[in-house]
Amino acid sequence: MRSPQEPKTRRPYRNRSRATIENYKVMRWLDGERERQGLSLRELGRRLGHQNGTRARQYLDHRVVVGPRMLQKLAMAVNVSPIDALWNARHFDAIFNYLDKLYRLGWSWAHHDRVGFDPDGGVDFMLQYADKEMPPCGDLRIPPPNLAHRYHVAQLYNEAGLHRNVTLPKPMACAILLAVGLFPRRGDQVCDEVRDFYYELGLIAEGLMPQAELARIPIHNVTPMRRPLKAAEDVLKYRFYGPERYVIVGEYVHKWCDFVCRWYANYARLAAYCEGGVLHVLDSGENDLWKYLSTPKPSVEEFRIELAP
Repeated sequence: MRSPQEPKTRRPYRNRSRATIENYKVMRWLDGERERQGLSLRELGRRLGHQNGTRARQYLDHRVVVGPRMLQKLAMAVNVSPIDALWNARHFDAIFNYLDKLYRLGWSWAHHDRVGFDPDGGVDFMLQYADKEMPPCGDLRIPPPNLAHRYHVAQLYNEAGLHRNVTLPKPMACAILLAVGLFPRRGDQVCDEVRDFYYELGLIAEGLMPQAELARIPIHNVTPMRRPLKAAEDVLKYRFYGPERYVIVGEYVHKWCDFVCRWYANYARLAAYCEGGVLHVLDSGENDLWKYLSTPKPSVEEFRIELAP
């Protein structure tokens, strides 16, 4: 026990190692958003669980360096997308956790709804249509009305018209779209017209996190699906790669998207990158024919999710 005569020693912050230029810029961005919205420091502190705005000011001035969890809370308190904040601060491991949790939630929805799931072509509703009228065109990938609010149907077109429908649970669809938008491969660039869509999609994904934290799936599904994201995390540690390591990370993230659902990943690339929504995709058919595929740009209203089971 320290005696009263001994001088006080200032204990350094344990989290100073997080102090990066990216973290500092994100704090400046959050402070600017706070001022733009007319949000007082006192109110921001209250939203964070403090009695006044002193600690919030320390966060925003980068005097207390926040980690991923507090950064998410700050972003939500300022009414901005937490995923955007994490990405700008280069907390990629936290984003990978987002993607993994969204995948688990989507898988649990599909299991609960007793739908068939194919990692290549998405889900089908054969069991639901077994004793009912078939969907339009006999396509079992079109969800029945009682499940339509939980699933997103992506439509891919070629020169002859509709090429195929690809359906996924909305949390899983959000995970793939966010992964493709946040981690473009070399040469890819997100279209300006979908940037607002991705911002809103990040807020929708954040709203799913309480349910996603509780989702449980079999261990034999968890381990293989996590491997590409774990490999991406490992690459980020090798700083001698320099900026090129982000290119490698992007390849691993896209491989994860293909593992979840290859055709929905193709849809996400069409929606995110291509000017006018046109892309060449190699079909894995007998003759490997090149097909010109296109898709309408997605609307955030397609991904609004009713949380009631």
